[in-house]
Amino acid sequence: MQCRMSMEADVKGIGGMLPPLLFQKYFGGKQIVRMYKGKGCPVCHGTGYEGRLGIFEVMTMDENIRKAILEKKDSPEIQKIAIENGMTTMMEDGIRKVLEGLTTIEEVLRVTKE
Repeated sequence: MQCRMSMEADVKGIGGMLPPLLFQKYFGGKQIVRMYKGKGCPVCHGTGYEGRLGIFEVMTMDENIRKAILEKKDSPEIQKIAIENGMTTMMEDGIRKVLEGLTTIEEVLRVTKE
């Protein structure tokens, strides 16, 4: 992104937007975090975004998840087990990409709304 500009964000403003565990993992103990935003230019047609970037959810099947599926547990329970066992959620992958300067927190929140 050619028009990307760096800015410092107060993590207090981010806290209410994210699940508490993810907020603590990525922003806990910090007061200010560096983020990036596109201000708009001819390359991005004034949008601040250029091209597409995927955010992904990755769950490795393990014995605990297999057992929960066979026991016909509901999806929130299976998701809880998966996250406890290291699953990367779309929101978490998105936050990582925000901190890498690849996208914005607003865009991650927009595409991960449930």
